[in-house]
Parts: sequence; structure tokens; C-alpha cells
Amino acid sequence: MPVSVKTRVGYNKESLDEWLPVLLEEAPAAITLHLRTRKEMSLVPAQWELMQKAVALRDRINPNVLLIGNGDVDSIETGKQLVAESGCDGAMIGRGMFGNPWVFAGRKAEDTPLAEKLAALIELAHDFEKIVPSKSFAILKKHIKAFATGFDGAAHLRAQLMEAENATELEAVIAKHKYEE
Repeated sequence: MPVSVKTRVGYNKESLDEWLPVLLEEAPAAITLHLRTRKEMSLVPAQWELMQKAVALRDRINPNVLLIGNGDVDSIETGKQLVAESGCDGAMIGRGMFGNPWVFAGRKAEDTPLAEKLAALIELAHDFEKIVPSKSFAILKKHIKAFATGFDGAAHLRAQLMEAENATELEAVIAKHKYEE
């Protein structure tokens, strides 16, 4: 069974030279590198220049392992550009798709009609409740701002949506909300 690994470039500091060779020798199918340290979280720009270092290590130790970059990829175009510049095999879109499930169709959230965004949020909420084992609905709330932003009354709507305790309540709040495209 193919195994892949997703990790960061280090914990408190970049330390690829210390551990990446060992991981490459184990020959996972793919390694996805989030190009920030754990300490940096997502508070600083991803260090895509480190991917060139990782590619050089991979090419020397085990060229069969796919290297995938992660961090600050918000569109397919950005991903393609970063892959071309760094020499890695692919890019992963993470937070870049929050509030924009249309990213893989090449659409931007700001180009998507508000009614479609809110319908997608409702669908996400109902699908979230189907997860087994079930998870607290509060976990889903971190996605609300990504869908309900950039229009008159967005802050008010978000405040109401944050009070919802389940998908049905969230849907009812949206149904009562008056908005203009």
C-alpha cells in the first residue's frame, strides 16, 4: 500500500538536512512539505525557496519519491507557477480553498455569486453533520467567515451564523437574511 507523509520543514527552525534524508530512504510514495516551521504556523509567507533544497536532497537520495509543496497556494495558477519555479512534482492547496470550493474549477471566491456561496455553506454544514464519528458543530464555524464576507451586512450575518448550533439553524439564518448581489 502506498504511504505518503505531510510534514513541515522543521519545528522551531528549518531542519530539512537532519530528517528529510532519513525519510527519503524509507521510500514513501510522496512527501508533502508545508514550507513553514511548526512555530511559524501560517503567520509568515511560505518559504518556497526551501523546496529547491528538498528537491536536490530527493534527487540525490531517492528520485522516485514525489515531492509536493504546500503553503500560500490559493489557485491552480499559483500552484503551477510555484511547481515550475521550485522543481517539485506538485502543489497542495490547503487554506486556499477555504470558502472557495470552486478553486479547482479555476474560479475565485470573489467571482462567485453570494447566493451560490451561501448555498455551498449550507451544503457544507449538512455534510459536516454526517461525519462519523460526529464532531462538534463549533468546529465548522471557522469556515463561516470565508463564505460570508465582502458584502454589505456580512459582519451582521456572520454574527448570526456563529450563534447557530446545527446545520438546520444555520440554514434558517441564511433564509431570513436579505442580501443583494
